[in-house]
Amino acid sequence: MSEAVRSFTLCLLGAQNPLANPDALESIDIMRDWLWSPDEVKDTPSVRQGMSLAEEARVRREGIRLIMEVGTGVRAKACPTIGTASIYFHRFYMFHTLQEFPREIVAMGCLFLAGKVSETPKKCKDIVTAAQNIFPTVYGDKNRNAFADEIMGIERVLLQTMKFDLEVDLPYQYLIDYSKEFKLTKAEINSIVHTAWTFVNDSSFTTLCLIWEPQVIAVALLHLAITVRKVNIGLPDCWWNEYIANLSNNLIDDICHKVLDFYSISKEEKMDFMPPRQFVLGQTPVVSTSTDFVWIENVSENILMQFQRYELSSIHKRQCYRLVRKIPLPRKACISEKPAIPKDLSSDPFRMGGRSTPMCSAASVVFQHRRIPFLRTMYLLAGIVVFFFANLCFIYVYVQNQSGDMFSGIHPLFSKKDSSVRSPIQHGKYPCEIRDTLALSALSRVKTEPCREKIVKAACKLKNGDFNEEFPQSRCRNHDASLVNHPMGCFEDQKDNRILDGFSYVFKDDNSAEKCRSYCYRAGFIFYGLEFGRECFCGDSVVGDPIHNSRCKEYLCSGDSSAFCGGFNAISIFHTGLKEKHFMPKPTYQDDVDSEGNKERPRILFLLQLNGRNERQVKRLLKVLYSPHHYYYIHVDQRQLYLLTEMKAVAEMLPNVT
Repeated sequence: MSEAVRSFTLCLLGAQNPLANPDALESIDIMRDWLWSPDEVKDTPSVRQGMSLAEEARVRREGIRLIMEVGTGVRAKACPTIGTASIYFHRFYMFHTLQEFPREIVAMGCLFLAGKVSETPKKCKDIVTAAQNIFPTVYGDKNRNAFADEIMGIERVLLQTMKFDLEVDLPYQYLIDYSKEFKLTKAEINSIVHTAWTFVNDSSFTTLCLIWEPQVIAVALLHLAITVRKVNIGLPDCWWNEYIANLSNNLIDDICHKVLDFYSISKEEKMDFMPPRQFVLGQTPVVSTSTDFVWIENVSENILMQFQRYELSSIHKRQCYRLVRKIPLPRKACISEKPAIPKDLSSDPFRMGGRSTPMCSAASVVFQHRRIPFLRTMYLLAGIVVFFFANLCFIYVYVQNQSGDMFSGIHPLFSKKDSSVRSPIQHGKYPCEIRDTLALSALSRVKTEPCREKIVKAACKLKNGDFNEEFPQSRCRNHDASLVNHPMGCFEDQKDNRILDGFSYVFKDDNSAEKCRSYCYRAGFIFYGLEFGRECFCGDSVVGDPIHNSRCKEYLCSGDSSAFCGGFNAISIFHTGLKEKHFMPKPTYQDDVDSEGNKERPRILFLLQLNGRNERQVKRLLKVLYSPHHYYYIHVDQRQLYLLTEMKAVAEMLPNVT
C-alpha cells in the first residue's frame, strides 16, 4: 500500500497527517467514504431546500433524543446499539431532507436497523410500544400496525442510502485502549474513561461523527476528561502522537468546544419540545410529570473553573443535565405525588440518554383505594365487562368455525344457500388459493380494498397461467391460430419413455387444457399433453402410433370437471399453435479490417461487480457469457473473502478473466 494511502487529511487544518500506528489504517480507510468536510456538513439537502443551519441542528438533536430515550426504554446499550443508530441518523440526512423524511420515523428506523447490525436485535413491536409510552405527544396518535410498517419501510430506505455498508466504528473502544497507557491507578483510569464515555454519548447530538474519525474523537474527549478531572496521566503533553500523529491542540480544542457548545443549549430546547415519560420495557409504565426530571445547577461553573484555558464564552453560567440513573424508589415515593429522586450522578455512564425510572410495583399505587377516583373505578369495571364479552364472542366464532359454519347467519353474503354472491376479497376469501410469497407479502401490507382486489386478480391470473394470454397471439410470427388445440390423438405414455420429453408440470387442483397450453406455448413448445387429470407435458415432437381415444377419457381435469385430461399411462396430445420450433440463429460477424489489412473480430469488455457468497450463480452467468474473444473484469468486495478466492481460481483457468 502506497504512502499516500497511509495518511488521512485533517480537513480543518488543511494538511496531511500520517498515522503513527499502522494498525489503525484499515478502520480509518473504511471510514473515509463516510466523512465530509465542515463546509459539506453545512450544505446538506435540508439546508439547500431552505432550512436554516440552526433549525437543522435542532431537529437533528431532537432525532438523537428520540433514539436515546426509546433505546433506553427497550434496554439497548449506548455501545454499540444507540451509538450506531445515532451515526445512521446523521448519515441519512446527508443524502435526504428533513422535509421529506420526518425525524421521528427515521430515528426509530435507525434504532431498529442498528439493533440488527450490532447483534442486539429489538423487536419492532417493542420499539413501537416504548416510543408510544415514552413520547405520547409524538407517537401517541399513530396506529400500532401502521407505525410498525413505517419503521420497516424506512429501514429499506436506510439500507439503500447506506449502500448496505452498515459496519460502524465507534469511539468507545478507543477510550479503553488509549487509557491503558496512562500511569494512574485503576480507579483513576476508570474515572477518566467514565467521564470521557459521557462526553462521547453527548457528542452524538453534534455532527462530529460526520467530520472526524472515531479515533480522533476518542483522543479529543479523553483529553477533555483529563482536563476536567485535573489529573496528571504521567505522559507527555501530546500523548496521542503514539496513536495518531500531528494532531494539534487547536484541532482538539475545536472538537471539545463543539461538545461543550451543546451543553450551552437551554433546557427548554433540550426537554420541552417533547417531554418523555418514564418507561422501561418489562416494567409498569409510570405517568411522569414535570417533577420527574431533575436538573443539576451550577455544573458548568465547575467545568469553567477546571477548563480556564479554553474560551468558553458561549457557555452559560447555569447548566442543566438530565438524570439517567435508574435507582429503585422507596414505596413512599411511589405513593407520593412528587417522587423522591436520588442525587448521586457520579456513576452514570449515559447521562443524556436515560431516565430515573421507579422500579417499585404499580400495585402500591393502584390499590391505594383512598386515592382512586370514582370514575376510574367505573372505567375499570367497564373494561372488565368488555373483556369478558369479547372472550365470549371469540369462543362463539371459534366453535362456529370448527363446525364449518363460521359466518353462516351473520350476513347474507355468507349464507350457504347463495354462495355465488359472496365477495371473493372480503375476509381473506380469494377466488384462488394464493401461495406465492410475493403476493402474500403485498396483501399483508396493502391498505385499501381496491388495491387488494388488483393484487388478488393479478396473482390468480398468474397462477392460472393466463396473465399474458394475449401477448403471443398478436406479435408472434410463428403463431398459427388454426393449429391451436388441434388434437394429435391419444398415445401410450410410460414413465421411462415419455412421448413429450420437454417440460412437465403437476397442477394438483387447477389443471386444464387451456392452462397447460398456455404454459407450453410461452415456453416455446409445439405440443402439449394431458395425463392423469393433473399432469401437463410439453414437447416438440410426437413419436409413436396413437391408441383408442377412450383410454384418454379416464380422468377429469383437476381444474375443469367438464373435460377429460388423459388416462392411466395414456396422454392426450394437442397443438399449442406454434408452427415450428424456434432456434436462435447462429451469430454472424462482419469482420473489420484495420489500417494494416488485418481482420479482427469485435470484442466486448464485461465488467462484473460482485458481493455475496453465491459463487455458483456467478459461474453459471460466466458459462453463458463466456467467449475466448471477449474480456471479463471481475471486481469483488474485499470483505467477501470466500467469493474472492473462488473468482481467483476462475481467473487462473481462463486467461481473459481478470
